[in-house]
Amino acid sequence: LFSVSSSDGPVTMLTDDLYFDQALDVIGAAGVGDSLDLTTYFFAYRTEEDFKAKYIFDQVVAAMQRGAKVRVFLERSSSPELNPDITQANLLVAKRLESAGIATVYLDTEDKISHAKIIKLSGPDRHAALIGSTNIYRGDFDENHQVNFLVEREDLVGLGGLARGLHARRAQGHAGDRDACDAGALAEQAGDQVGRHMALDHVALDDPQRVNADGARRSHD
Repeated sequence: LFSVSSSDGPVTMLTDDLYFDQALDVIGAAGVGDSLDLTTYFFAYRTEEDFKAKYIFDQVVAAMQRGAKVRVFLERSSSPELNPDITQANLLVAKRLESAGIATVYLDTEDKISHAKIIKLSGPDRHAALIGSTNIYRGDFDENHQVNFLVEREDLVGLGGLARGLHARRAQGHAGDRDACDAGALAEQAGDQVGRHMALDHVALDDPQRVNADGARRSHD
């Protein structure tokens, strides 16, 4: 892996394995009076062997227990062309989160792909959004090359509340308010402000260039 950290004003670029500790820092800062939003394409806490994903899961639950308002948005797809392990893992995590007391767990509609990876903290003392390419998945933590951006400026981080039109459903039933729009659209909103040419990982999975040799789409990114 090739670990690099570089800052320009309120934005810090983090590569490869620098993501994990920064994710824990953002989540660990959430407490009473704060809101913590997490969205990811692949949350792979399936067994105890997924110990880093489990640690992030545990820290998200701990933030809720400290009094933070926690919302989680996860990918779900019904397409047989995509790896069903992703949806199965996300459904398992959704159930575990709700069992732990986090009621605001959302899944996208089955005909859409939600590929954003964001952890957003908003509160009286700190505003931060960690945006980039890393899934909550051990391969991304320890093996694959990744680029993420930590944004720490209130007017940028708060843009998620402006998002409208992302249709999400809770893991059990339908979300009844517009809060579901927040996490899933933050990357695009922040991208407009931080830099219009910043790649924020919304690559269409049906791009022909992303088809591998046997004609199947890549299982996860």
